[in-house]
Amino acid sequence: MRYRNILWQRKFLAATLTLLCAALAGLGVWRVTGKVAPPVTKYTPEEGKKDRQNRARKGIGSSVRFAHETDAPAQIDDSVESLAAFIHERSNVKMTEDSKKRLAKAERDVLKGKGRRLSVDELTDAITDITVEQLASVSDGAVQWAADTYDETPDGEIKTRESGKWGTLTKQEFIDQVKAGRDWSQNGDVAVKAALRPLVAEEVNDRIAALGEDLPEQFGNAQAAGVTPAQAVVVAYSVAADDPLLGSQEDLAKEKVLRRMLDKQTRAAKKARQRPESGSPYGANGFLHSSPVTLFFNHVTVDKLIGRAQGGKK
Repeated sequence: MRYRNILWQRKFLAATLTLLCAALAGLGVWRVTGKVAPPVTKYTPEEGKKDRQNRARKGIGSSVRFAHETDAPAQIDDSVESLAAFIHERSNVKMTEDSKKRLAKAERDVLKGKGRRLSVDELTDAITDITVEQLASVSDGAVQWAADTYDETPDGEIKTRESGKWGTLTKQEFIDQVKAGRDWSQNGDVAVKAALRPLVAEEVNDRIAALGEDLPEQFGNAQAAGVTPAQAVVVAYSVAADDPLLGSQEDLAKEKVLRRMLDKQTRAAKKARQRPESGSPYGANGFLHSSPVTLFFNHVTVDKLIGRAQGGKK
């Protein structure tokens, strides 16, 4: 019975966590502008670690300059701009000007001692709380759109994680589980939060651990000292889009070609797909992993997470 409960929890999270990525990413209102298993390369553990670090530095490490305590306001603004550009490039999701201003101010406050970093537990709590709140108001149309956004397996099922770590669901199972979670959330059922929280924690901790190892200068102290608002956005985006933040655009374009070759997907087959690729590796219609990353960003979410960073509970 306990095993069945754990399996249900994982499938339920798979059906809700990525769906509610706007609530997860939290510090901005975003809008859309606009599978085959990857090849396996055998590495020793040390070789694998070095390869990942190299890809991280070519990805987020070279694209985003995280701000420091000694930076001038203009440098912090530039840091937020680089983060917004990185996410747009990776997922075709664009941060609004208002969101960038809010994020820059929150980042300045934290770096100058007027606000505080979020601990990993606090970030996990915030993501869980906001997810449950957003789940309560998701519409039937949005749930259907989310189900249709994921690529289907050869068996006609969907994977909400590129690796398939949480298994597969039929579209109807996905829809039924999200709607059931919505009903429970509307009734204030604490069981929804209890089911989601440990699995959100697993995802958040995995991301922060990987970033700490790959980019120690920026994230090496995150487990102990917590994350700034901009770092919280990076972690939440990574969780929501299932984007490991690795590789340059050139690297990802090569991976796209290689995957197509392994899948023997011709140009004609690509054109025959019901949904055209967005041109970005992640996000809706992403060519590496497609997910509904733009569904639930809103100003309430912005206010709640900025408030947490500034010491509030909401």
